[in-house]
Amino acid sequence: MPDDDDTTEPIVKLQLMRARERATAAKPNREGSGFRRVVWAPRAVEASEPQGVGAVAGRDPIQVLARFDRQCPSDMIMGDVINKFIESLLQHLTETARRPIPTSNVDSGFQIYLDYDPRDDENLALAIAEALNNGPVNIVLPAFGEPAPEARTFNRDLLAKSDGVVLCWGAASEVWVRSEAARLYDWQGLGRTQQFSHCSLIVGPPPAPRKSALNLLFKKGQFDKVVDIADKGLPTGNVLIDLASGAKAPLQ
Repeated sequence: MPDDDDTTEPIVKLQLMRARERATAAKPNREGSGFRRVVWAPRAVEASEPQGVGAVAGRDPIQVLARFDRQCPSDMIMGDVINKFIESLLQHLTETARRPIPTSNVDSGFQIYLDYDPRDDENLALAIAEALNNGPVNIVLPAFGEPAPEARTFNRDLLAKSDGVVLCWGAASEVWVRSEAARLYDWQGLGRTQQFSHCSLIVGPPPAPRKSALNLLFKKGQFDKVVDIADKGLPTGNVLIDLASGAKAPLQ
């Protein structure tokens, strides 16, 4: 946002007013987000002067907005420099973007990629695959072994083409699981053209104190569903029957 200016003030006020009215009337979608107003009012701006260009610094973004329109509860008001503003905005858009509605069905084959650390969770992953394999989804397992470069390429292609993904955490290290969860969250970095329509986490045995604090380990909304069977042994079809549905569940 600029400072007060006779040329820009009317259009800025109109844009802010219309955006505020829409934000106030908007209802949150199922991801907990909806239309909201994003206001960039940098604390320091370049201003033209007769002798050259000088910097206007020390502005309060909230006070700048108040000169044009009143604030509403859902506003995001940012005062950082342009690079940080763009970074924050892109992160916000990624976190609140709606997941695509699955177009696949039982006949066309809704495909879920089963992601796990083969060094520690092979048995758990195979049990999950067996339990899910009789449901309305197609489970695809990553390839492991030699030659490793070909396996990585094969798995990357599978992950890019799959409709959804299920991350398994059994005996694997916390750092591996959290690193892998971050990799899946960055769906664009996986070479995908859109988000996964479904991303879930299965927490299997053995029990561990850190597995009871999932809300502290992962971002809110990072997974559509979290199935915690850490103290229940290997999974069954009844436990996982709704894993492929799209309703978002909070981390427990």
